Amino acid sequence: MKYDVVLVFSKLDERKNPPKVIRDHLGLAFLTTILRNNGYKVKLIHADNLCLTAEQTANEILNSKAYLIGFSVIQQNLRTTLKTIEILKKKRAKAKIILGGHHATLAYKDLLFNYPIDGIFCGEADEQILKIAERSKLGKNFKNIKGMAFTENGEIIYEPLDKAPDLDFSYLPARDAITQIDNQNPSQKIVKILSISSSRGCIGNCIYCTIPNFYKKPYKEWTIWRGRAANIVVNEIENLIELFKPNWFENFITFVDDDFLSVSDARERAYQIADEILTRKIKGFYKFSSRADSLLKDIKLLKYLYKAGFVSVFIGVEGGTDKVLKIYRKGLKIDQIKKAIHLLRDINMFRYDIGFILFNPFISIEELFKSAAFLKDIGIGTPSIWFWQLQALPGTSFEETLINDNLAKPNFSHFLPYEYYFIDKKVERICQFIMKHVQNERIILNMSGLLSKLADILLLLKRLKKIKKEVVEKLDKTLQSYQQKLANENFNFLKKLEKNIKESDESWNIIKAQYINKLEKFYSEISKISIYTIKMIHRHYNDNSTTGI
Repeated sequence: MKYDVVLVFSKLDERKNPPKVIRDHLGLAFLTTILRNNGYKVKLIHADNLCLTAEQTANEILNSKAYLIGFSVIQQNLRTTLKTIEILKKKRAKAKIILGGHHATLAYKDLLFNYPIDGIFCGEADEQILKIAERSKLGKNFKNIKGMAFTENGEIIYEPLDKAPDLDFSYLPARDAITQIDNQNPSQKIVKILSISSSRGCIGNCIYCTIPNFYKKPYKEWTIWRGRAANIVVNEIENLIELFKPNWFENFITFVDDDFLSVSDARERAYQIADEILTRKIKGFYKFSSRADSLLKDIKLLKYLYKAGFVSVFIGVEGGTDKVLKIYRKGLKIDQIKKAIHLLRDINMFRYDIGFILFNPFISIEELFKSAAFLKDIGIGTPSIWFWQLQALPGTSFEETLINDNLAKPNFSHFLPYEYYFIDKKVERICQFIMKHVQNERIILNMSGLLSKLADILLLLKRLKKIKKEVVEKLDKTLQSYQQKLANENFNFLKKLEKNIKESDESWNIIKAQYINKLEKFYSEISKISIYTIKMIHRHYNDNSTTGI
């Protein structure tokens, strides 16, 4: 079939096998709807969900015979995207090729000067995509389209957007990225992440995050936080449930907002969303993200959200001491984070996940272990949360600091955002070993997935109250116990590496093997709990149960 426009999210560079979990790309999904509503034929290719190589993606694009090709770029799919473009150019594709997204916006000069790209849209393209499509159809350049950067006579032409787009729209995002999987292999068991974008922006200004500059740099005027109307958001929830009929213990609806509760307007709107859900008697379960300090501002709101079906919150903690939080420019104190976690435990409603970045180039070995001790003390044991290194993304103040302080290695680039020196060489040694030999061990990925799944099931068992309270409480305590055991093992593993800091990688591999063996043992034990739990659920519920239970 011939198309006018193809919008693409390329396969992640490291992806080798089809993912077991798939998701939408809501930015491309909204642009697809805008174009279709105005008569354009659009093909949306989520190449990561489909696990398409650059060659396969290029062939899909060429078969569409479109005159505009748009790629959404993140750091993790940059190489694959550029490889796809290289193939398109070799095969003499005549379409206009543009990039968009956070990474492209904040690295637009480097990308335009070094790669065969016709333009890069900086910022949110909602209100300009029709102009871009029309110019492409006529074979013209992108002159006088605000937000679009392109080269002319060896120079970059770029005029920033006047303001961020209005979010008071009622149209729904195209869900091709998920439905195309069902169409290709209906029998394959894949978990779908059902997602909603109900607001944009964040009050944070963290050194490693692209969000602040993505919303500041492309605009002459900008607003920290913008939200969509509550009734429109809940219309989209109803549409998702109607489309996918999510299974109650496998599929949540995830709010992918940068911060769901950040400002007073956001909290007021959260009340309105909960009102709409309760008034319409919608049966669903929802996840959202929040800063720790935002959770402390209105406990009544948290309880009301829980009543409406909000059961899980992600908190970007990132550091375990005030000193580390200051390095990250979180605008928080560790006491606030501890209070938020204790609050969630006290009200015993929400499951919470946290983000944490243990390794950064400025941290001392002493501060590293203080930060790790925070995780141990609060009983967070999931290994994948422990072993993260701070990533230097383009346009962030972290990237600028690395360059200005001569910490960036010669091969540092937006392709290699971890190539920098550490001030404390002990920290550097431990970090490099873990990133190379530990982080991607299969057991760590499997353990994290298993713990996450069990935690999701547990919070829904609490919510539904169909199984004896004492059974659920026992399961809860058992999982907390394993989390604490894992936290202790993670901490001890780090201490053993430090104690043997002068040993070779070969010697450290013995320490690693002992650690991995313990994880395998715990995994086997937790798997038995998982099997027991699933059997218990099946005694109470039909496999085809929906959120309507």
